[in-house]
Amino acid sequence: MKKLIIALVLLTSFNSNALTLEQFNVSHQQKQQRLFASLDYCTNIGSQEIFNLGTQNLQEIKKDLDVISSQFKRFKQQKNNCFDNSKNFLDSIIADNMIFLQTNETTVELELQNKIDQDLIETINLRRQINTDLLDSILLDIKKSIKHATAAEMKTDFITESTKTKRLISQELHIIYDSMTAQLKVDQQKLDLAEERKITRVANVSVRSAFLALNRSLLLFEDIEKEPRIYNVAKIKTAVEHAHNKLLELKAFSLSLEGLDSKEEVNQIINQLSILNVDLDVAIKTMTDGTFPENYLKWAGQIYQQISEIIGSLQKVLDTIYLIDMTQQPKPVDITKTSTEEIEVEEVETSLKPAKEIKVKE
Repeated sequence: MKKLIIALVLLTSFNSNALTLEQFNVSHQQKQQRLFASLDYCTNIGSQEIFNLGTQNLQEIKKDLDVISSQFKRFKQQKNNCFDNSKNFLDSIIADNMIFLQTNETTVELELQNKIDQDLIETINLRRQINTDLLDSILLDIKKSIKHATAAEMKTDFITESTKTKRLISQELHIIYDSMTAQLKVDQQKLDLAEERKITRVANVSVRSAFLALNRSLLLFEDIEKEPRIYNVAKIKTAVEHAHNKLLELKAFSLSLEGLDSKEEVNQIINQLSILNVDLDVAIKTMTDGTFPENYLKWAGQIYQQISEIIGSLQKVLDTIYLIDMTQQPKPVDITKTSTEEIEVEEVETSLKPAKEIKVKE
């Protein structure tokens, strides 16, 4: 009902200077990036303090346990406020969609985009729940680690991360990547149907797709020791191969990559992925015939490091080709405001970045 009222109010003020489809798409992308920045901001509340706890022994943590408990309570409230305000901002995006759909010819792309935005409502609810549950789980990990440690271990040991904590971190990453995948499908369709294709638009979709595939591949390393090991390696190769193919599509669009500031970096990443694909292919073949010559976990660690470095390189490429106006940085909502208060903004870096886990030392 609230969204309908917002839409009706805005519709009454919609004048003859209505946005064209191209203007609407650009405006929507800017708002969406601001929303995603806000959600990442919500997730990152307290992450630095939690990381710092992972560098302290249990004896140091125990001395400040009451302060830490109060901090976690404050983080939870700030996260709830932040997600509330992000949800309100999403409501305004959906209201804009409704106005445009009512005043313009409906297309499949517009309908799909609106559905994705509607699905983000549940995504925000899930991320809010996971974030608050994660704070409770980490605090419980701290208390259990202290309770079960001997006097000697208190001086040398760190927080032991529970299976639940690891699972919650993984769940949020999967939710984030699912949202990115859904948006990429629509962006790819818009690109395929566009009358004019610019290299920056092709690069935007291709590089984001490669970036997402490699980030997903890192999640597969959580089960790298599970049998059959060859199955895990094959899934990683599938993700790496997809990333490689998406960049080859970009190269096929323009062999010289003329018009991209980062063309040298793209060519370098394509070469790195080619080599990585060969390494993974050889690993699968030797694991199949039982002649794999290396220490498996050491080898897997090296592959993980290579993929992580390529993701970092792709991030830098994305910074140069993103279609939004980066001179006006999208900003997240203010975490100190409750859902009933006016939304304000703070500056934050908003480029798409590899999702980072909150790691607690074992």
